[in-house]
This record gives sequence, C-alpha cells and structure tokens, in this order.
Amino acid sequence: MAPDPGRTRLRFATRAVLGIVVAVAECGLAGHCLTGAVTGGLAALLALFTVTDATVRGQAVTTALLPVVGLPVLTAVAGLHDHPVARDLAQFLHAISEQLPELYAAVLLSVLAAAAGSSMLSGSFGAERRYWG
Repeated sequence: MAPDPGRTRLRFATRAVLGIVVAVAECGLAGHCLTGAVTGGLAALLALFTVTDATVRGQAVTTALLPVVGLPVLTAVAGLHDHPVARDLAQFLHAISEQLPELYAAVLLSVLAAAAGSSMLSGSFGAERRYWG
C-alpha cells in the first residue's frame, strides 16, 4: 500500500466521491432521466478532479468555465448520435438533441453541487484533520 501522509489522498477521494453522489442525487431529485443523471455525475467528476487551482478564486473561475467548454461538446456529441461513423465516439451517453435542455440543466446543477460540496467540505478541513489524524 502506498503511503498517504496526513491522509491527503483519502480526504481528496472522499470529497470527490461525496461530491459526485450529491450531484447525481440532486439530478435525480430534480427529475432528470438516467442520461441526465449520468451526464451530471460526469460533470461533477470533471469539476472535482480537474479543478486544481491553488486559490479559491482560481478554483471558482475554473469551475465557472467548465460549462462554457462542456456544453458545446455535449451539443456536438448529441449531434453525432445519428451519424454511424462518428456515433462510436458519442455512444457512451446515448445523448440525442431532444435531450439537450435537460442535459444542460444536469451539467449546470452538478457543477454547482460539486463546487458547493467541495467548498463546504474544504471549509471543514480542520474537522477533517482532527478526524483523519
């Protein structure tokens, strides 16, 4: 087993898993379909694992920019759904153009949930340190 001084990796992974669970649960509570919940979970995963700025302000800016890049990609994926050659690239989500408004909402909701959950858990860093040692 790899060393984890201060259990930093464990805390990071716990925050990420909880953030993804909260995002998917919120999508479900909002009434999104399975594709919307999966899309939301993926958006939360990206938000929690790719935003690594050193400052809170930097993290907020990067998180706010995720939908700016992600929603056009989601649109392209949905548009490729009906083209057999390109569909293989887009097949994971089975997204179609008619679902885009719901998928957009799921992405935005999940990125917000991930950001809120992550900052809330980061705010309890002192409590985490006391618990994890």
